[in-house]
Amino acid sequence: MKTVIIIIIITALHVCMKLDCYSQTDSVKIFYTKDCSITYIPGHEDKYDSDKKINWKIPVKATIDSIRELSFLNDSIMEICKTNYVKLQLNLNEIDKIKFYKGLNAWKGMVNGAVTGAFTGIILGLLVAGWTHDSTSHDYSAFLDFPLMLAPIGAVVGFVWGALNPSAEYYKYNISRIKGNKKEELTRILNKHIIKKQILSK
Repeated sequence: MKTVIIIIIITALHVCMKLDCYSQTDSVKIFYTKDCSITYIPGHEDKYDSDKKINWKIPVKATIDSIRELSFLNDSIMEICKTNYVKLQLNLNEIDKIKFYKGLNAWKGMVNGAVTGAFTGIILGLLVAGWTHDSTSHDYSAFLDFPLMLAPIGAVVGFVWGALNPSAEYYKYNISRIKGNKKEELTRILNKHIIKKQILSK
């Protein structure tokens, strides 16, 4: 009797494990993103070097923007959804880079604008000083006065321009350099940047 009970328990455990296995393999995990883009290499272009008499394989790159959903069909194929009606499939080995929108960086634009504006002001100041300077005079104070006057003006103009035109920043990942399991690494990356995740049965 005990032997029969043990056999029943083992059989039940075996069935449960099988069902669990089927439920995992028959499900698809969908990653929803806000603003994601993928650069991939669909093929290569032949280029002949006449000097070295060698044919080169130049990778042809393409980019998919505004990706809404991503999912793995298997260990080597990713399905990308831009709209409800447009779905693309990519081999993971074709993916070159993936990036996610980080936000607008106004400070970066303001600093760059201020530096550029100040430098432009100095150049203009030197030019104005050169135009107005009397060649017979030994007073070169204008070469200092005009740049000092125009540099702050240029810096302020550049600062305002940078504030009104902030630069977009992205989280960027180079997938082509991954030597190991690309699906695992992409899953880790997606988990960091997704809005939500959903598991659907096939």
